[in-house]
Amino acid sequence: MTITPVADPISGLVVTDDANPVKGPLANGAATNDVTPTFTGSAAANSTIAIYDNGVLLTSVKADGNGQWNFTPSLALKEGTHSVTFIVDNGSGPSAPSQPFVLTVDTTVPEPVTNLVIVDDRAPNIGQLTNGSMTNDSTPIISGNAEPGTTRNAV
Repeated sequence: MTITPVADPISGLVVTDDANPVKGPLANGAATNDVTPTFTGSAAANSTIAIYDNGVLLTSVKADGNGQWNFTPSLALKEGTHSVTFIVDNGSGPSAPSQPFVLTVDTTVPEPVTNLVIVDDRAPNIGQLTNGSMTNDSTPIISGNAEPGTTRNAV
Protein backbone atom coordinates (compact mmCIF):
# COMPACT_ATOMS: atom_id res chain seq x y z
CA MET A 1 0.00 0.00 0.00
CA THR A 2 1.33 3.43 -0.92
CA ILE A 3 0.23 6.43 1.08
CA THR A 4 0.48 9.74 -0.72
CA PRO A 5 0.48 12.77 1.55
CA VAL A 6 -2.24 15.30 0.83
CA ALA A 7 -0.85 18.50 -0.63
CA ASP A 8 -1.22 21.59 1.51
CA PRO A 9 -4.12 23.63 0.05
CA ILE A 10 -2.24 26.90 0.63
CA SER A 11 1.08 27.86 -0.91
CA GLY A 12 3.36 30.84 -0.51
CA LEU A 13 1.89 31.76 2.88
CA VAL A 14 3.42 34.94 4.29
CA VAL A 15 2.34 36.40 7.62
CA THR A 16 3.45 40.01 8.04
CA ASP A 17 3.86 42.06 11.21
CA ASP A 18 3.36 45.76 10.44
CA ALA A 19 3.42 47.03 14.04
CA ASN A 20 6.45 48.85 15.44
CA PRO A 21 9.10 48.32 16.64
CA VAL A 22 9.87 45.24 14.49
CA LYS A 23 8.10 44.87 11.14
CA GLY A 24 8.31 42.22 8.46
CA PRO A 25 7.51 38.58 7.72
CA LEU A 26 6.98 36.27 10.68
CA ALA A 27 8.41 32.77 10.88
CA ASN A 28 6.11 29.94 11.89
CA GLY A 29 6.25 29.80 15.69
CA ALA A 30 7.27 33.45 16.09
CA ALA A 31 6.05 35.95 18.65
CA THR A 32 4.64 39.31 17.57
CA ASN A 33 3.16 42.42 19.11
CA ASP A 34 0.95 42.90 16.02
CA VAL A 35 -2.64 42.04 16.97
CA THR A 36 -3.75 42.30 13.32
CA PRO A 37 -1.02 40.65 11.21
CA THR A 38 -1.65 40.29 7.48
CA PHE A 39 -1.87 36.81 5.94
CA THR A 40 -1.24 36.44 2.20
CA GLY A 41 -0.94 33.36 0.05
CA SER A 42 -2.01 31.40 -2.99
CA ALA A 43 -4.72 28.80 -3.49
CA ALA A 44 -6.75 27.57 -6.45
CA ALA A 45 -8.00 30.44 -8.63
CA ASN A 46 -11.37 31.87 -7.52
CA SER A 47 -11.53 29.50 -4.55
CA THR A 48 -12.86 30.32 -1.09
CA ILE A 49 -10.39 30.12 1.79
CA ALA A 50 -11.82 29.54 5.27
CA ILE A 51 -9.42 30.81 7.94
CA TYR A 52 -9.46 29.21 11.39
CA ASP A 53 -7.79 30.30 14.63
CA ASN A 54 -7.40 27.48 17.15
CA GLY A 55 -10.20 25.62 15.34
CA VAL A 56 -12.65 28.55 15.35
CA LEU A 57 -13.65 30.09 12.01
CA LEU A 58 -12.39 33.67 11.77
CA THR A 59 -13.60 34.44 8.26
CA SER A 60 -13.60 33.31 4.64
CA VAL A 61 -11.87 35.16 1.83
CA LYS A 62 -12.01 34.76 -1.93
CA ALA A 63 -8.91 34.14 -4.04
CA ASP A 64 -8.65 36.17 -7.23
CA GLY A 65 -8.37 34.73 -10.74
CA ASN A 66 -4.67 34.08 -10.15
CA GLY A 67 -5.29 32.40 -6.80
CA GLN A 68 -3.91 35.28 -4.73
CA TRP A 69 -5.63 36.23 -1.47
CA ASN A 70 -4.97 38.23 1.69
CA PHE A 71 -6.54 38.71 5.08
CA THR A 72 -6.01 41.15 7.94
CA PRO A 73 -8.17 40.51 11.01
CA SER A 74 -10.67 43.29 11.67
CA LEU A 75 -10.74 42.33 15.35
CA ALA A 76 -7.52 42.15 17.36
CA LEU A 77 -6.11 38.70 18.04
CA LYS A 78 -5.97 38.08 21.78
CA GLU A 79 -2.75 37.66 23.74
CA GLY A 80 -1.47 34.11 23.55
CA THR A 81 -0.78 31.36 21.04
CA HIS A 82 -2.74 31.11 17.81
CA SER A 83 -2.73 28.08 15.51
CA VAL A 84 -4.04 29.37 12.18
CA THR A 85 -5.21 26.86 9.57
CA PHE A 86 -6.83 27.20 6.17
CA ILE A 87 -9.40 25.11 4.31
CA VAL A 88 -9.81 25.78 0.59
CA ASP A 89 -13.01 25.13 -1.36
CA ASN A 90 -12.47 25.31 -5.11
CA GLY A 91 -16.07 24.43 -5.92
CA SER A 92 -15.49 20.68 -5.74
CA GLY A 93 -15.67 20.55 -1.96
CA PRO A 94 -13.39 21.57 0.88
CA SER A 95 -9.77 20.53 1.17
CA ALA A 96 -8.20 19.03 4.25
CA PRO A 97 -6.94 21.68 6.69
CA SER A 98 -3.57 23.21 5.91
CA GLN A 99 -0.57 22.77 8.14
CA PRO A 100 -0.93 25.21 11.04
CA PHE A 101 0.85 28.53 11.13
CA VAL A 102 1.54 29.19 14.80
CA LEU A 103 2.18 32.64 16.22
CA THR A 104 2.13 34.07 19.71
CA VAL A 105 0.65 37.52 20.26
CA ASP A 106 2.51 39.28 23.06
CA THR A 107 1.86 42.98 23.50
CA THR A 108 3.26 43.22 27.02
CA VAL A 109 6.22 45.60 27.06
CA PRO A 110 9.19 43.89 28.73
CA GLU A 111 10.55 45.37 31.93
CA PRO A 112 13.68 47.48 31.39
CA VAL A 113 17.11 45.99 31.96
CA THR A 114 18.38 46.56 35.49
CA ASN A 115 21.87 46.42 37.00
CA LEU A 116 23.43 47.18 33.61
CA VAL A 117 27.22 46.96 33.70
CA ILE A 118 29.56 47.55 30.74
CA VAL A 119 33.20 46.58 31.19
CA ASP A 120 36.11 47.57 28.94
CA ASP A 121 38.57 44.68 29.02
CA ARG A 122 41.01 46.09 26.47
CA ALA A 123 44.13 48.02 27.48
CA PRO A 124 45.00 50.72 28.25
CA ASN A 125 41.83 51.60 30.22
CA ILE A 126 40.39 48.42 31.70
CA GLY A 127 37.38 48.63 33.96
CA GLN A 128 33.71 49.47 34.29
CA LEU A 129 32.43 52.19 31.98
CA THR A 130 30.13 54.95 33.15
CA ASN A 131 27.42 56.71 31.15
CA GLY A 132 29.08 58.82 28.41
CA SER A 133 32.46 57.05 28.66
CA MET A 134 34.64 56.48 25.61
CA THR A 135 36.27 53.12 24.92
CA ASN A 136 38.62 51.52 22.41
CA ASP A 137 37.06 48.11 23.15
CA SER A 138 34.91 46.96 20.22
CA THR A 139 33.64 43.99 22.24
CA PRO A 140 33.04 45.19 25.80
CA ILE A 141 31.45 42.84 28.32
CA ILE A 142 27.79 43.76 28.84
CA SER A 143 25.75 42.27 31.67
CA GLY A 144 22.54 43.00 33.50
CA ASN A 145 19.19 41.58 34.56
CA ALA A 146 16.24 41.23 32.19
CA GLU A 147 12.80 39.70 32.27
CA PRO A 148 13.09 35.88 32.00
CA GLY A 149 12.55 34.56 28.48
CA THR A 150 13.33 37.87 26.75
CA THR A 151 16.16 38.70 24.38
CA ARG A 152 17.84 42.08 24.55
CA ASN A 153 19.97 43.66 21.84
CA ALA A 154 22.76 46.14 22.41
CA VAL A 155 22.74 48.94 19.87
